[in-house]
Amino acid sequence: MNSKIRLALQIIILLLLIWTIYTAGDIEKYCPMGGILGFGTKIYQESLPCSMSSAAIFMALVLFVGALAIGKLFCGYICPVGSITEWIGKIGKKFKLQFRLPKFLDLVLRSIKYIFLYFVVYYTVTDSELFCRKFDPFFGAATGFGHDTVLLWSIGAVAVTILGAIFIKQFWCRYLCFLGAASNIFVNIWGAVAVFILYFILSMLGVKLSLLWLVGGLAVIGYLLEIGLFKIFPFPFFKITVDENKCTHCGLCTKACPYDINVDEYEKVTHPDCVMCTECITSCKEEKAVGINGSLKLKYLPMILVVILIGLGLSLSAKYEFSTLEQRWGKFDQIEQISVYKQAGIKNVKCFGSANSLYKYLTTIPGIYGLDAYASSYAVSIYYDSTEISKSDVKQTLFSSSRFKTRSFENYTPVKLSAWEVGIENLFDPIDQSNLNTALYQNKFVFGMETFYGEPVTAKIYFDADSTNIDEIKKVIEAEAFEEIIENERISTPINFKCEDQGKLTGGVEIIQFRLLMFEEYDMEFNDYEHTSSQQINIFEIGLPKADEAIIIQELPYLVSSLSSLDGLLRVRTTYNDRFALQIYYDKIKLQRGKIETVLFADTLSYLIDENTSNTIENIFNFEKPINIFTDQ
Repeated sequence: MNSKIRLALQIIILLLLIWTIYTAGDIEKYCPMGGILGFGTKIYQESLPCSMSSAAIFMALVLFVGALAIGKLFCGYICPVGSITEWIGKIGKKFKLQFRLPKFLDLVLRSIKYIFLYFVVYYTVTDSELFCRKFDPFFGAATGFGHDTVLLWSIGAVAVTILGAIFIKQFWCRYLCFLGAASNIFVNIWGAVAVFILYFILSMLGVKLSLLWLVGGLAVIGYLLEIGLFKIFPFPFFKITVDENKCTHCGLCTKACPYDINVDEYEKVTHPDCVMCTECITSCKEEKAVGINGSLKLKYLPMILVVILIGLGLSLSAKYEFSTLEQRWGKFDQIEQISVYKQAGIKNVKCFGSANSLYKYLTTIPGIYGLDAYASSYAVSIYYDSTEISKSDVKQTLFSSSRFKTRSFENYTPVKLSAWEVGIENLFDPIDQSNLNTALYQNKFVFGMETFYGEPVTAKIYFDADSTNIDEIKKVIEAEAFEEIIENERISTPINFKCEDQGKLTGGVEIIQFRLLMFEEYDMEFNDYEHTSSQQINIFEIGLPKADEAIIIQELPYLVSSLSSLDGLLRVRTTYNDRFALQIYYDKIKLQRGKIETVLFADTLSYLIDENTSNTIENIFNFEKPINIFTDQ
């Protein structure tokens, strides 16, 4: 019965994990190894790695408690790699492919997971990025070997994990799993305590040791205790026990053990691989021969504790959140009464990198002296001196006005556009503004928008008043969601915008004025342009009628890359000078206009991928003559 309940629990947890990945796209949200690494980084750098959540940290903490109480429950019930490799191992068992390694080789291979643990911790806490992503088999498989993985490492890890499981029971867990190494350090707690005490004493004596010496010490003592004692001691409190008076040494418990432990050789199973799966209890045919702490009544205790601990971890993470970044600067400690401004919904603060960018920006604002950023909830707390800067001004520092051209004039061009200004609630950060623009795209007669700081933020929306009206525009703004097609898949994005009132019409704008308002010039310099004599520079100008269109803006870097191969190229820019145009600045001694025209009117463009690699792309640019040549005066 225990086996069926455990299998059901493993499947349920795996399905919930898959559902979380599918709905939230978060592979590591509840990963205790990520929680351990995140907590270590928090201590070492006062920051959390990107995408690391409080849920993962609390899950690590409660499973640490569980490891002390009843063993490595995560390994036996929750870990997707452990569950899947256990099931794969049954294939090897069925075809009699499994074997045991010689004792010496087994002990040597057990060191690998501790070596992995050290380097994973080292690179994570120093870079504030989860290093294990590069080769973790579950992360690699779950993300389709995405950009955070090293492809060969990740594919190799998956292959080794699968093949290893076929031939050797729980190969990954025994020899390669760094979380398994951390769990063994937890349960052999006195070795870890000794390392902590030694580290503390040396620090008190003035010896400056990096935190990574502590990690190395824990890894070494963990390995030595595993191969020296070859048991977990003194924890957990609850252990698998065998009654010698009732055991017939039939070997059924050993055959059932996913880790190939000789269970019947123990009175108390202290083997370092034991995960309290209770398969040995289920397989035993002798009444009460195998139990937990001598009792068969406790056989459901591990599964009950798994559910309780998961619930506890989720409850704690819902109530408390670890900050991604905490920084104080300037005269923070000298201010008698510091003020705090809290802002939620800052969606562009989504990891350590973006939080750190915000911190660097805020240090330039007089009167602001501290920042706490919470990437998981997209929230910030800003500490400021109210005698130097007001709350409203603090809020304004977080806002960046934007300008969006919602659609082009390819299908039709109105005579003129009307402009409607309205305050919109829940519109603040750049992601909100981008979402508003996409929502407005649902109305095919809206052509652009601008945002301005206010409480609430004001949006100016440009539309064709002959074809739509304010009520229709409000309808798409205040919709519950908008839909868009991305890579042939229809995606629905929830929004929560609310117009403050009916707003006001601010008059019309001519189409050319609107295009110029939305036009952002492209400008790239080459070959020491600033120090080239103006008398030596000619400017090649040719019409580029759609220089303000998204497709041209997107393709322009390919054209510029192709032009950059010309010796004597100095600058490339787009501008408006009675017409939208492309201007090419060049050294008239080194470069002739004919070579420029050859590139511009070629069927394909050759662009650089890196210093040694190039590729070609179709030339989509339609230029408009005449060509003007003038000097840089």
